[in-house]
Amino acid sequence: MRAMTQPLILLGIETSCDETAAAVLRYEDGRATLLSDVIRTQLEEQSRPP
Repeated sequence: MRAMTQPLILLGIETSCDETAAAVLRYEDGRATLLSDVIRTQLEEQSRPP
């Protein structure tokens, strides 16, 4: 396999009814590095009384 000249940057997104998550990874020289991740949820809002 030949070496990559530039790192590959990946954006992963996952969603469900209550949560959304995203992550940014860098893949370089056969290794993946997590650059950032975030999870947002509505579970607390939905459990509050009106």
